[in-house]
Amino acid sequence: MENPTAEPKFDSLTANLDIGSDLAILTMGSSIWLINSYCNRRRPEMEAAVTTVLADVFRLTPWDAFGDR
Repeated sequence: MENPTAEPKFDSLTANLDIGSDLAILTMGSSIWLINSYCNRRRPEMEAAVTTVLADVFRLTPWDAFGDR
């Protein structure tokens, strides 16, 4: 039986989820920047459509499941 007063062990699963969610945020931000840059330079008429799609993507962000971010 484990000692209930012992310090908790490092939870590698939680740490990996934190790192993964941070990478997802960084990747999403980079993708948005690239898409917006392309639309603004080459296809300005697509900007509204891209903005709508990105808003839908952000509503479905995977890191929402990990708590307040």
